[in-house]
Amino acid sequence: MSFHDLRNKDGAKLAKLVSDKPTLVRFHADYCGHCKAMEPEWEKVKSKVDDLKNKQVVDVEHSAIEHVPSHLKEGVDGYPTIRAFTNKGKESYSYSGPREADAIVPWFRSMTPQSGGRRLKRKTKNNRKSRTRRQTKRRSNRTRGKGRRVISRKH
Repeated sequence: MSFHDLRNKDGAKLAKLVSDKPTLVRFHADYCGHCKAMEPEWEKVKSKVDDLKNKQVVDVEHSAIEHVPSHLKEGVDGYPTIRAFTNKGKESYSYSGPREADAIVPWFRSMTPQSGGRRLKRKTKNNRKSRTRRQTKRRSNRTRGKGRRVISRKH
């Protein structure tokens, strides 16, 4: 595992780093209160990812963001933003869960191949695509026949 801290004009190096191996990237700003509060957890993330082979962690500071290629900084609207880049930088995933190492590291592992295998897929009941509550409700509230609504609920 390797760790890189990109500041100022080093932002251009991110494209090369991402294309080498699966990368966990944190876009942050030194003046940001949320970033400062997340710092202890980010140190834990770095130490836990250190155990993983062929993975790397990159910190991109606000001063370097203007030098980062546009396709890599797409979707970075605020700080801190955590993203995982896989498949030589062709696939990217944004993290939106809790800002804790115990949540970030398993998420990163699920996004990246493990020991030469494929990316882990989450299994759902009956191997069907999981639906949100809204999608389930929308599906069950459709009309049948002459405008009658049939509402089915699971208890």
